[in-house]
Amino acid sequence: KRFLEPKSVGLIGVSQHTGEDTFNNLENLLDYDYQGRIHLVKSNASEILGVQTHASITAEMPLLIHSLTILGIILINH
Repeated sequence: KRFLEPKSVGLIGVSQHTGEDTFNNLENLLDYDYQGRIHLVKSNASEILGVQTHASITAEMPLLIHSLTILGIILINH
């Protein structure tokens, strides 16, 4: 259940490109009405698709991210 229904996700380096064939993880989460918290790390954008970004992984980010995606690799926080 943690893998399929995490309470929060972190996406590092998410693309700002959207639309068909972009495979944008954030866009997919929003399209499928993901109900958890979304935390983005992207150094060159303040927001993507209306979701605030962080310039880096810092203390300002919540510690309890249940699923973290880095370059397409999914890490699960047990």
